[in-house]
Amino acid sequence: MSEVISTVDGILYNTDEIRYTTAENYDDEGKLTGETAEAETTTCQKTASCKLYEAEVGWFGLMSSSGKIITPPRYRDITAIGYDLYLCKTDDVRGEILDGKGLKMKLNNVSDSSRR
Repeated sequence: MSEVISTVDGILYNTDEIRYTTAENYDDEGKLTGETAEAETTTCQKTASCKLYEAEVGWFGLMSSSGKIITPPRYRDITAIGYDLYLCKTDDVRGEILDGKGLKMKLNNVSDSSRR
C-alpha cells in the first residue's frame, strides 16, 4: 500500500553563528543619524539537507531534496540538529538520531567522570 503525502516542508536548524541586530535612527527630515545596537542576539538558522513530509496526521518521515523517501513516516516529530543530522522522535520521550541517508548514528558512551 502506498502512502499519501499530505505536506512537504524544509527543515531549519540552528547554526553556531550569532547576529546582533541594529536599529537605524533617523532625524525628523528622514536622514540617517546613526545605528543603535540591540542587546538581544539572534541565532542564525539554515536549511537542512533533507525535507520533512507528513503522510498520516501526526506521522513524519525524511525526504531528500530531490523527493526520494528516506524514511517511512514512523516519527511523531523530526528536528534538524545540523545540516545533515536529525532527531527523530517516536514519542514524547524516545527517539533516534539519523543522518541524511536515514542511518542511525551511534552515540559514544561517556562516563560521568569524563564530563567534568
